[in-house]
Amino acid sequence: DLSYNALTSASLQQDVLSSLILADNSNARKGLRHLRLRGNRIDALDAFQGIAELFKGNRSVPDWKLEELDLRDNEISKLPAELGLLPLDVFLVDGNLFRIPQRRVWEREGTRGLLSWLRGRLE
Repeated sequence: DLSYNALTSASLQQDVLSSLILADNSNARKGLRHLRLRGNRIDALDAFQGIAELFKGNRSVPDWKLEELDLRDNEISKLPAELGLLPLDVFLVDGNLFRIPQRRVWEREGTRGLLSWLRGRLE
């Protein structure tokens, strides 16, 4: 749980996130199931976008274990469409700056609706 730690987007580089999220059997690292980043100073999701690219053309990535991603109460101004590729059970984004998608997308349809909406925006 990394909530309320004043983390910024700069501290969430793709290699750091990959080492946290993805399992590594050679090091007996199991990979995170829940990543809680609520209440930080994250304003961009470039690193998550890069990790999501692993799922382009793949239904699954064997080392992926993450089920929940909590990004509530940050300063995120845009949700990249690529995040729709992430196979998450829970994706929490309330309390951020972005206005698209509209709040009703995830309030009514939940995580699956939000991820589906994002996937629909992929070019």
